[in-house]
Amino acid sequence: MDRTEKNCFPWADQYLRRTLADVSLTEDDGTVVKIKSVSSIEGDVTLGNRKGKVYNLYDLEISLVWEGTGPD
Repeated sequence: MDRTEKNCFPWADQYLRRTLADVSLTEDDGTVVKIKSVSSIEGDVTLGNRKGKVYNLYDLEISLVWEGTGPD
């Protein structure tokens, strides 16, 4: 069987923590929601190759610390 798999969780953990830091969303009414930090990331991230085709599998649970403000 021509199959290989690589655990990519450490890379995904680092990438998501860096990418999600300080993400914010602002609505037209002045509502702002901002991610302050990533509290935890758990799960699996696998990159595989089977029969010459690359595939990815991921199952993650991400907990975020966020804050929001509204117009009132």
